[in-house]
Amino acid sequence: VKTLDRLPSVWERQSAIRARIEGRRLVVFVDYDGTLAPIVEDHTRADLGEDMRAALAELAGKVTVGIVSGRDLEDLRNRVGLESVFLAGSHGFDIAGPKGWRETLQKGLSFLPDLEQAEAALHERLDAIEGVAIERKRFSIAVHYRRVRPQDVSRVEESVDRVLQRQPRLRKGCGKKVFRIQPDIDWDKGHAVGWLLERLGLERPDVV
Repeated sequence: VKTLDRLPSVWERQSAIRARIEGRRLVVFVDYDGTLAPIVEDHTRADLGEDMRAALAELAGKVTVGIVSGRDLEDLRNRVGLESVFLAGSHGFDIAGPKGWRETLQKGLSFLPDLEQAEAALHERLDAIEGVAIERKRFSIAVHYRRVRPQDVSRVEESVDRVLQRQPRLRKGCGKKVFRIQPDIDWDKGHAVGWLLERLGLERPDVV
């Protein structure tokens, strides 16, 4: 497995990168939290800096840029504030682009009742634990435990697991101090990138 600490620095590989993209069309996909915006204690305060927004705008003026995030599409749109980039929110279940283009993957809609039931059950089990933040998104739920006391983290995860035992159509994922609950289907940010490439006619040998 290639972890970030094992990957070479981009600054040390500039010549190789230039050689790879020379004469080819460049498409850039990035995550939001921890990539464009810093990981912060309060997930509602993960704002995009003006320097980063300006850099994204400049890049989008030259190549196709897509931001793929677990955040809701509208939350992502409000934070990025650029009409020139493609946005894939809710792990790619909800996608928008320039000139008002938007598509919602129909395969996610049937899971909305399951998510509503899971959300209610999570509040029943977790609201009494100090520091827990339950963030409902349209096609997923994030249970943030960054502010939870270390000795209570196992209680949070156990509660999430018990809720999922009653919701067999949902699955658990793990992120940076967060448990994610989302539809248990073969779909994630990587699939969203592939879908966008195909949808935009960019799944070609001359695209990198």
